[in-house]
Amino acid sequence: MPIWITITLTVVLSVIMSLLGTLLTYELFTYRELAANNDIANAKYGYFGGIFAVSLGLALVGAYGVYMDLRDSSVREAGALRTLYYSLPAGGDAQIGPYDAAKKAAIINYAKAIVDGESMIQTESEMATSTSVALKKMFDALMAEPSRNPILDSHMHWINDAIEAHSMRTATYSRTLSIMIWTILLFGTFLSITVPLFIGTQYFMTQALLSSAFSTFIMLHLLVIIHLAYPINSEIGITAEPYSEFIEEVRKLQEELVTQSNPL
Repeated sequence: MPIWITITLTVVLSVIMSLLGTLLTYELFTYRELAANNDIANAKYGYFGGIFAVSLGLALVGAYGVYMDLRDSSVREAGALRTLYYSLPAGGDAQIGPYDAAKKAAIINYAKAIVDGESMIQTESEMATSTSVALKKMFDALMAEPSRNPILDSHMHWINDAIEAHSMRTATYSRTLSIMIWTILLFGTFLSITVPLFIGTQYFMTQALLSSAFSTFIMLHLLVIIHLAYPINSEIGITAEPYSEFIEEVRKLQEELVTQSNPL
């Protein structure tokens, strides 16, 4: 869903849950019955809030680490592909010959595999398979006939950068938060929303507004963690833009070469 719809639904759901919960508790209990919980609830809730704040912070930092790793590896990999491509002889396929043309084609095909195969609707296994095959073909093309490659050592270094970034990127997909962390977060969110409902205030609207604001605040934090922990499955996540820019850059260069070779 578009991010603005997700945020709106999160806020609306939080407010509805809090309003219904507040209404239910005020129907089941009187203000005096709820107010009797205030002293012990405030102490226990303050203790719980401190622990949950630490858990929420650690989850946020961990999810942000996943996001940054994927972003940095994508930029590094696209940079390695660009360096590999421009290290090869310039010109059209007829000018540079089939040996270097095959290398250039393999690099572009790998970039296209990332753009086409790692869309947000792909599964993790499909992503890893499609790009790994294209990466192997690129490696084979660049390493073919090493005696004819005067800068083989440099190519090996840049290929290694691409492989490391590829491994980091594909591993990031599986480095999402563990089920135990999600259990703590979801259970803590549930307690954060429900416990304040049993703390009595004299005015219903005051309790409803405070509960709604607090629930929305917690739910928005949970939404941020989800988007950071799964950075390829959201509108604001990591995109294949660095690879698309590289492919477009090569396409324009090829058009210029065609224009120069056929000025009329």
